[in-house]
Amino acid sequence: MAAGKAARANMDRGVQDVGAGRLAAAEQKLKAVGGSKVKLGWVDQRRLEHERTVVKQKQREIAAKKKAAAQLAAKKAAAARRQAEA
Repeated sequence: MAAGKAARANMDRGVQDVGAGRLAAAEQKLKAVGGSKVKLGWVDQRRLEHERTVVKQKQREIAAKKKAAAQLAAKKAAAARRQAEA
């Protein structure tokens, strides 16, 4: 019983980390809960899966934004080079 409460508390902290944008910390906490030998109830298991999905989605969104920003910066740099050469 105490292990289940500890797992839920760790999951709660992971959810707080997601909300604060600390995705690596959230992922670590949620993985620890999922990898523990604690038997979660149906609701907690679904919540864990949902939160892990949220973390992965936010990580993909951040990666896509970084890629788009890098592409935009490269285009601006190329345009500046062309303008300097003209």
